[in-house]
Amino acid sequence: MKDGWEVVDGTIQHTNKGGDIITEKQYDNYELKLEWKISEGGNSGIFLGVQENEPKIYFTGIEMQILDNEKHNDSKEPTHLKGHIGLQYHGDVVSFRNLKIREVKK
Repeated sequence: MKDGWEVVDGTIQHTNKGGDIITEKQYDNYELKLEWKISEGGNSGIFLGVQENEPKIYFTGIEMQILDNEKHNDSKEPTHLKGHIGLQYHGDVVSFRNLKIREVKK
């Protein structure tokens, strides 16, 4: 565990300066489910497919951004947040099923 991370009320929480953390094990087929909470005005993220050959996790992984949409300046970036959900066709047969999207009203 890197400096800045600690267990607080049963959560892994970043509370002070430090760095990103990654799992010891690498995963290729998995389902990830978690709960998250961001501080008021906060910005963070969950990265998938991270490799250790770069100094920052965002150099290799894809991000699900965690953002206070009302108070963080990044919410004004045209590439953040509202957008389409994409399923990629890359030349090979691919199938998707039981896709469910539930919008959360403010």
